[in-house]
Amino acid sequence: MEQALRSARKNVLLTGLNGLKPRIRPLSTKPLLQTRRYILHSSTVHSSKFTLQNPKHNNSSLSSRKNHNNGPQNGFEPVDPQNLPQNLQNSNKIPQPQNPLAPQNVAPLRKAPNPTDLSDLEELVGADQANSIRADLAENEQTGSINEKSKRNRKYKGVVQFWSNYIASNTPIEDRRVGLRNSIRKRSSRSNHVRTIYSEEESYFFGVLDGHGGGQCADVVSKRIGDYYMTTQVPEDEIRNYLVIANQQVSGTTFAPRLLPYRSRNLFNDRVAGDHTYPRSVNIFNDIWPMWRDSLHKFSHDIAAGEVKIRDDRDAVREAIMRLDNDILDEGYRYGSRDVSTIWGNLSSAVRQFFRDVARSGSVGSLVLIKQGLLTLGHLGDTRAVLGRKLDNTWAADKISEEHNHNKVRERTRMQSEHPPEEQDSIFIDGRVLGVLQPTRAFGNSRLKVKKRILEEMFKDDKNYQTFFNYKTPPYVSNEPLMKTIALSPDLRFMIIASDGFWENFDSYFNEVDTFPTESLSEEEQNIRHGRTEQGVIEIIGKHLDALEILNGMEGEYERSRFKAIHGLENNVATNIIKNCLMINEFGDYSKFNLIDTLSLHPSERRIKRDDITCTIVLFG
Repeated sequence: MEQALRSARKNVLLTGLNGLKPRIRPLSTKPLLQTRRYILHSSTVHSSKFTLQNPKHNNSSLSSRKNHNNGPQNGFEPVDPQNLPQNLQNSNKIPQPQNPLAPQNVAPLRKAPNPTDLSDLEELVGADQANSIRADLAENEQTGSINEKSKRNRKYKGVVQFWSNYIASNTPIEDRRVGLRNSIRKRSSRSNHVRTIYSEEESYFFGVLDGHGGGQCADVVSKRIGDYYMTTQVPEDEIRNYLVIANQQVSGTTFAPRLLPYRSRNLFNDRVAGDHTYPRSVNIFNDIWPMWRDSLHKFSHDIAAGEVKIRDDRDAVREAIMRLDNDILDEGYRYGSRDVSTIWGNLSSAVRQFFRDVARSGSVGSLVLIKQGLLTLGHLGDTRAVLGRKLDNTWAADKISEEHNHNKVRERTRMQSEHPPEEQDSIFIDGRVLGVLQPTRAFGNSRLKVKKRILEEMFKDDKNYQTFFNYKTPPYVSNEPLMKTIALSPDLRFMIIASDGFWENFDSYFNEVDTFPTESLSEEEQNIRHGRTEQGVIEIIGKHLDALEILNGMEGEYERSRFKAIHGLENNVATNIIKNCLMINEFGDYSKFNLIDTLSLHPSERRIKRDDITCTIVLFG
């Protein structure tokens, strides 16, 4: 009897029932699960010896066999071939019992639908560090929009919304951003000899300043450039009235609060960054502001006297930039030198040091005026301003700035033409002006602009001061800005201004004439390479803006959060593109670990890894 049972079981294993082959799965050295594994499965054999082995319950008791015979156990249901559909009977395609413990039914780890989405950051670094990274990204972000009433009242295309953010590397940060909403009361063209009609003329002023040698110069420019521009917009008769009253109100070291008839509202609140730049012993309002007012007073006098000609907005922006830089250098000498007397009496050593530091340090920058349907750019140095245009649902980059450095033939030619032949070989040393400074146009930098005699008086008390080698015919750095005027056409959708700390993550040869062969690159490598160009940056921002239009139409919070996760979007467009910038590793790939590493560095190590990053995006409509 036992011999017959063994033979029957052997036949079942070899041929199966009704000619069906048994499904045999070989044992693996790595079991599919910790507690269970398949050894052999036959659709007709119900003995636990052949169907399932549980390491914890390996005994073939009567109760276990009874459970298998009476119904499903652990999710297994025996399959009777007679109950199969006709197309599966007498076939090897027998559907397998559903095993809830099999790997295919185990829910996989959730993966971020977008490589730049940070919703899974907790799985990489933990909740505390993930929250810290998100807080660092969003700490300095700013956003604003124009109300519907202002948009209805204006006649021209202009600013609709803006986003801005910065991530510090230097301590304190040397970058600054400019965001001003200006208005001035002017006489309307509808006025006549009987009736005078006034109207409010509105404009916006945005910019990014990248300081070097300290953040003092960049901070002062960000605080004063708006007043210098708006002074050029005041009618000459109003300036004359202002000068008469202002001269009567000067008494000793105080000014009565008499201002020119314009309003300028600061859109960015970066007071903390400025407070960390100066020593605590210097009070900007009480100790510095009177001297700044005096310089602005002289500028307005030159405009009223006709010495400064303002014909259009290009002249206004150019004169504001150049006059402010000249005043910074002049103040460094007048108020920074110990032996130079002033009407302000004896200044403290901290105040004199302040004026010297502002003149000694420097800053490059891109400043943009948006007014009456026109965009006017004033640019110095190596920051960049790029426009985003949309033509036939395709985003295109339009770079309007130009780097001012040794690499540009035009700049080298200009520098060589301004100095004698015997200095041609010493103007640029290792690609830098006199071997010191990379940009050839900038604010400040008195040690590369002012005559040697004046420098010796300014830094008489500075024991570390030393004149640069071959310093013979200054200035070696110019304050003449690159000027451009562009109409806000219907295809012009937005503008991005960013410091070189942002753009340096995008290789320069990708943005110039591309000489590298691309045939050998895969499609994925070409897409990554394209994403690191200015065109790729514009496409990323453009897709973000398109997604925001869809997002604004969604009502459910779950759908909105899910949509943002799929597209890897942040609430602030500038924060989103800075996040993408920080994710780029040395191979050009997006890596969240690169973002984590960059934002987790100690302040003393950050400058080795990257520079300050500042970005402002302006949406037009």
